[in-house]
Amino acid sequence: MDARGGRTLNLEPSLLGWVLSALLIGYMSGALNRRSEDFRRMVLVGIVATAIGGFFLIGMFQLSPSNVIALDLTGFATHVATRIATGVIVAVVAKVFMWYGVNPHRK
Repeated sequence: MDARGGRTLNLEPSLLGWVLSALLIGYMSGALNRRSEDFRRMVLVGIVATAIGGFFLIGMFQLSPSNVIALDLTGFATHVATRIATGVIVAVVAKVFMWYGVNPHRK
C-alpha cells in the first residue's frame, strides 16, 4: 500500500513477459506466414509462434521475484499448451473468414 492507502502497481518482469510474448507471437506469425492462405502453413506458423511465445513467457516468469510458475507439467499445460491451442484455433477462424470472403488481401 502507498501513503494514500491505495494499492501500488507492481511492474515486475512477469508483466513485461505477458506484453512481449504477445508481441513476439504476432510478429513471428506475420513473418513466417508471408500472406499465405494455405491452411497447413497457417496452422504450423500458429503452433511454432505460440510455442516459442509460451516458452518465452515461462522464462520471464522464472526471472520474476515472485516466481509465479513452476517448471512442471502444470506450468507447461497452463502457459504453453493453451497458447498452442489458441494458435490452432486462430488459424481455423482465419480460414473460415477466407471461405466467406472476408479477406484483407484483395487480388
